[in-house]
Amino acid sequence: MILWLLTTGILISGILAIWFGYRQPQGKFYLFKPLTMILIILIPVLGNVGFSLIKALILAGLLFSLLGDILLMLPGDRFLAGLAAFLIAHLFYIAGFGIDQGALVFWPVLPVFGLTALTGWFLKDGMEGMRIPAYTYMGVISVMVWLSWSRWISGGEINHLLALCGAGLFMVSDLILAINRFKKEIKAARALDLLTYYTGQWLIALSVIGLDGLR
Repeated sequence: MILWLLTTGILISGILAIWFGYRQPQGKFYLFKPLTMILIILIPVLGNVGFSLIKALILAGLLFSLLGDILLMLPGDRFLAGLAAFLIAHLFYIAGFGIDQGALVFWPVLPVFGLTALTGWFLKDGMEGMRIPAYTYMGVISVMVWLSWSRWISGGEINHLLALCGAGLFMVSDLILAINRFKKEIKAARALDLLTYYTGQWLIALSVIGLDGLR
Protein backbone atom coordinates (compact mmCIF):
# COMPACT_ATOMS: atom_id res chain seq x y z
CA MET A 1 0.00 0.00 0.00
CA ILE A 2 2.76 2.46 0.90
CA LEU A 3 4.35 2.01 -2.53
CA TRP A 4 1.06 2.79 -4.26
CA LEU A 5 0.91 5.93 -2.12
CA LEU A 6 4.47 6.76 -3.15
CA THR A 7 3.60 6.34 -6.81
CA THR A 8 0.58 8.60 -6.37
CA GLY A 9 2.81 11.13 -4.62
CA ILE A 10 5.32 10.93 -7.48
CA LEU A 11 2.56 11.60 -10.00
CA ILE A 12 1.22 14.60 -8.08
CA SER A 13 4.66 16.03 -7.30
CA GLY A 14 5.82 15.54 -10.89
CA ILE A 15 2.76 17.33 -12.28
CA LEU A 16 3.31 20.20 -9.85
CA ALA A 17 7.01 20.39 -10.81
CA ILE A 18 6.03 20.71 -14.47
CA TRP A 19 3.30 23.25 -13.67
CA PHE A 20 5.48 25.47 -11.50
CA GLY A 21 8.35 25.12 -13.96
CA TYR A 22 6.46 27.55 -16.18
CA ARG A 23 5.60 29.96 -13.37
CA GLN A 24 7.51 32.77 -11.71
CA PRO A 25 8.99 32.88 -9.14
CA GLN A 26 10.57 29.42 -9.35
CA GLY A 27 10.53 28.64 -5.61
CA LYS A 28 7.82 25.97 -5.80
CA PHE A 29 9.49 24.40 -8.84
CA TYR A 30 12.70 24.12 -6.80
CA LEU A 31 10.68 22.30 -4.14
CA PHE A 32 8.77 19.81 -6.28
CA LYS A 33 11.54 18.97 -8.76
CA PRO A 34 13.83 17.28 -6.19
CA LEU A 35 10.88 16.09 -4.09
CA THR A 36 9.69 13.97 -7.01
CA MET A 37 13.09 12.26 -7.23
CA ILE A 38 13.20 11.73 -3.46
CA LEU A 39 9.86 9.92 -3.66
CA ILE A 40 11.17 7.80 -6.55
CA ILE A 41 14.25 6.89 -4.49
CA LEU A 42 11.99 5.64 -1.69
CA ILE A 43 10.51 2.96 -3.98
CA PRO A 44 13.50 0.57 -3.83
CA VAL A 45 14.22 1.66 -0.25
CA LEU A 46 10.75 0.66 0.97
CA GLY A 47 10.09 -2.14 -1.53
CA ASN A 48 9.62 -5.70 -0.34
CA VAL A 49 13.06 -6.90 -1.44
CA GLY A 50 16.14 -7.41 0.68
CA PHE A 51 19.59 -5.97 0.13
CA SER A 52 21.34 -6.85 -3.11
CA LEU A 53 24.24 -5.41 -5.06
CA ILE A 54 22.00 -4.41 -7.96
CA LYS A 55 19.65 -2.61 -5.55
CA ALA A 56 22.60 -0.71 -4.07
CA LEU A 57 23.89 0.25 -7.53
CA ILE A 58 20.50 1.45 -8.78
CA LEU A 59 20.00 3.40 -5.55
CA ALA A 60 23.38 5.06 -6.05
CA GLY A 61 22.35 5.98 -9.59
CA LEU A 62 19.10 7.50 -8.33
CA LEU A 63 20.96 9.49 -5.67
CA PHE A 64 23.43 10.91 -8.18
CA SER A 65 20.49 11.79 -10.41
CA LEU A 66 19.01 13.74 -7.50
CA LEU A 67 22.37 15.48 -7.08
CA GLY A 68 22.33 16.34 -10.78
CA ASP A 69 18.85 17.83 -10.42
CA ILE A 70 19.97 19.98 -7.51
CA LEU A 71 23.14 21.16 -9.27
CA LEU A 72 21.14 22.25 -12.31
CA MET A 73 18.87 24.33 -10.06
CA LEU A 74 21.70 26.24 -8.36
CA PRO A 75 22.46 29.83 -9.41
CA GLY A 76 24.84 30.22 -12.33
CA ASP A 77 25.54 27.84 -15.17
CA ARG A 78 26.11 24.49 -13.44
CA PHE A 79 25.48 22.48 -16.59
CA LEU A 80 28.83 20.66 -16.58
CA ALA A 81 28.55 19.82 -12.88
CA GLY A 82 25.04 18.49 -13.41
CA LEU A 83 26.21 16.57 -16.48
CA ALA A 84 28.99 14.96 -14.42
CA ALA A 85 26.52 13.89 -11.71
CA PHE A 86 24.20 12.31 -14.26
CA LEU A 87 27.15 10.63 -15.99
CA ILE A 88 28.09 9.00 -12.67
CA ALA A 89 24.45 7.97 -12.24
CA HIS A 90 24.55 6.24 -15.61
CA LEU A 91 27.78 4.46 -14.66
CA PHE A 92 26.02 3.03 -11.60
CA TYR A 93 23.09 1.95 -13.79
CA ILE A 94 25.55 0.35 -16.23
CA ALA A 95 27.15 -1.57 -13.36
CA GLY A 96 23.72 -2.64 -12.08
CA PHE A 97 22.51 -3.85 -15.46
CA GLY A 98 25.91 -5.38 -16.21
CA ILE A 99 26.12 -7.66 -13.17
CA ASP A 100 22.64 -9.01 -13.93
CA GLN A 101 23.39 -9.84 -17.58
CA GLY A 102 22.91 -13.17 -19.25
CA ALA A 103 24.69 -13.55 -22.58
CA LEU A 104 25.47 -10.14 -24.08
CA VAL A 105 23.37 -9.33 -27.13
CA PHE A 106 25.18 -7.01 -29.52
CA TRP A 107 22.68 -6.15 -32.24
CA PRO A 108 20.95 -3.40 -30.15
CA VAL A 109 24.27 -1.52 -30.38
CA LEU A 110 23.38 -0.58 -33.97
CA PRO A 111 20.09 1.28 -33.35
CA VAL A 112 21.20 2.77 -30.02
CA PHE A 113 24.57 4.10 -31.14
CA GLY A 114 23.17 4.95 -34.56
CA LEU A 115 20.66 7.28 -32.91
CA THR A 116 23.43 8.69 -30.73
CA ALA A 117 25.67 9.37 -33.73
CA LEU A 118 22.81 11.02 -35.62
CA THR A 119 21.99 13.18 -32.59
CA GLY A 120 25.62 14.20 -32.17
CA TRP A 121 25.84 15.22 -35.83
CA PHE A 122 22.55 17.14 -35.63
CA LEU A 123 23.62 19.11 -32.55
CA LYS A 124 27.34 19.57 -33.29
CA ASP A 125 27.13 23.20 -34.45
CA GLY A 126 25.58 24.31 -31.16
CA MET A 127 28.04 22.35 -29.01
CA GLU A 128 31.04 24.62 -29.55
CA GLY A 129 33.34 24.17 -26.56
CA MET A 130 31.11 21.42 -25.12
CA ARG A 131 31.60 18.60 -27.60
CA ILE A 132 33.95 16.42 -25.56
CA PRO A 133 31.81 16.33 -22.36
CA ALA A 134 28.58 16.13 -24.36
CA TYR A 135 29.78 13.30 -26.61
CA THR A 136 31.24 11.46 -23.61
CA TYR A 137 27.90 11.68 -21.83
CA MET A 138 26.02 10.55 -24.93
CA GLY A 139 28.30 7.54 -25.25
CA VAL A 140 27.81 6.54 -21.62
CA ILE A 141 24.01 6.77 -21.72
CA SER A 142 24.06 4.76 -24.96
CA VAL A 143 25.96 1.97 -23.21
CA MET A 144 23.39 2.07 -20.41
CA VAL A 145 20.48 1.72 -22.86
CA TRP A 146 22.26 -1.03 -24.79
CA LEU A 147 22.97 -3.09 -21.66
CA SER A 148 19.39 -2.72 -20.44
CA TRP A 149 18.15 -3.89 -23.86
CA SER A 150 20.59 -6.82 -23.93
CA ARG A 151 19.59 -7.76 -20.39
CA TRP A 152 15.92 -7.93 -21.32
CA ILE A 153 16.57 -9.99 -24.47
CA SER A 154 18.73 -12.51 -22.63
CA GLY A 155 16.70 -12.57 -19.40
CA GLY A 156 13.17 -11.79 -20.49
CA GLU A 157 11.89 -10.89 -17.02
CA ILE A 158 9.40 -8.10 -16.32
CA ASN A 159 11.88 -6.15 -14.21
CA HIS A 160 14.31 -6.24 -17.16
CA LEU A 161 11.64 -4.73 -19.39
CA LEU A 162 10.87 -2.04 -16.80
CA ALA A 163 14.56 -1.10 -16.69
CA LEU A 164 14.79 -1.02 -20.50
CA CYS A 165 11.76 1.25 -20.80
CA GLY A 166 13.14 3.47 -18.05
CA ALA A 167 16.57 3.70 -19.68
CA GLY A 168 15.00 4.50 -23.04
CA LEU A 169 12.85 7.27 -21.59
CA PHE A 170 15.88 8.68 -19.76
CA MET A 171 17.67 8.85 -23.11
CA VAL A 172 14.68 10.59 -24.71
CA SER A 173 14.64 13.07 -21.83
CA ASP A 174 18.30 13.90 -22.40
CA LEU A 175 17.69 14.22 -26.14
CA ILE A 176 14.96 16.80 -25.51
CA LEU A 177 17.23 18.68 -23.11
CA ALA A 178 20.11 18.65 -25.61
CA ILE A 179 17.99 19.91 -28.51
CA ASN A 180 16.59 22.69 -26.32
CA ARG A 181 20.07 23.74 -25.15
CA PHE A 182 22.21 23.23 -28.24
CA LYS A 183 19.85 23.60 -31.21
CA LYS A 184 16.60 25.45 -30.68
CA GLU A 185 14.65 26.54 -27.63
CA ILE A 186 11.39 24.61 -27.39
CA LYS A 187 8.57 26.05 -25.31
CA ALA A 188 7.32 22.64 -24.21
CA ALA A 189 10.84 21.30 -23.57
CA ARG A 190 10.68 21.47 -19.78
CA ALA A 191 7.35 19.63 -19.64
CA LEU A 192 8.46 16.94 -22.10
CA ASP A 193 11.85 16.61 -20.43
CA LEU A 194 10.45 16.19 -16.92
CA LEU A 195 7.66 13.86 -18.07
CA THR A 196 10.08 11.44 -19.75
CA TYR A 197 12.73 11.87 -17.04
CA TYR A 198 10.46 11.15 -14.08
CA THR A 199 8.72 8.26 -15.85
CA GLY A 200 12.08 6.77 -16.81
CA GLN A 201 13.50 7.06 -13.30
CA TRP A 202 10.30 5.64 -11.80
CA LEU A 203 10.54 2.61 -14.09
CA ILE A 204 14.22 2.07 -13.25
CA ALA A 205 13.42 2.29 -9.53
CA LEU A 206 10.45 -0.04 -9.97
CA SER A 207 12.64 -2.56 -11.81
CA VAL A 208 14.47 -3.22 -8.54
CA ILE A 209 11.35 -4.56 -6.84
CA GLY A 210 9.21 -5.62 -9.82
CA LEU A 211 5.50 -5.09 -10.22
CA ASP A 212 4.80 -7.40 -7.28
CA GLY A 213 6.49 -4.87 -5.04
CA LEU A 214 3.60 -2.47 -5.53
CA ARG A 215 1.08 -4.85 -4.02
